[in-house]
Amino acid sequence: MTKPPQYDSVQRAYFGGLTYGELGEESGVPAPAVETWIRDGLIRLRDCLQRAEPTRS
Repeated sequence: MTKPPQYDSVQRAYFGGLTYGELGEESGVPAPAVETWIRDGLIRLRDCLQRAEPTRS
């Protein structure tokens, strides 16, 4: 199974310190597309973490 572009983009931006422009150049896509991938990936991560969080009473 391949990873969605959001996974790789978030990982390389935050842990690799790459900018949207650098990621776009390496991926061959415009920087705004990379920005969208990262935003979408962070939203998916947030949703996943919220589902995993135990309910507070």
